[in-house]
Amino acid sequence: RPDLFARLARTMNSTSSREGAIERATLDLAEAVLLHGREGEVFDALVTELDDRGARIQLCDHPVLARADADNVARGDALRVRLVSADPLSRQLRFERAG
Repeated sequence: RPDLFARLARTMNSTSSREGAIERATLDLAEAVLLHGREGEVFDALVTELDDRGARIQLCDHPVLARADADNVARGDALRVRLVSADPLSRQLRFERAG
């Protein structure tokens, strides 16, 4: 029954992918709720990754991973970032480099 095993593998991959998406959406919502109303505040952060979408950051004093508009940074750099928006409805945060 190779066809059944192939279908089982596809189903398990699909389920795992959906589970990951639900987990990320839940974390995104929690992060947005945590910081909602704190727009304009400046936070200490570390750059954890860089890609074509910008810098991925970890806030130092809060359990938040997000993206920040920041140029000329390297992985591991310490930054000060300003919270531009925290929208629980869209589950999105937006940070920019401060000073």
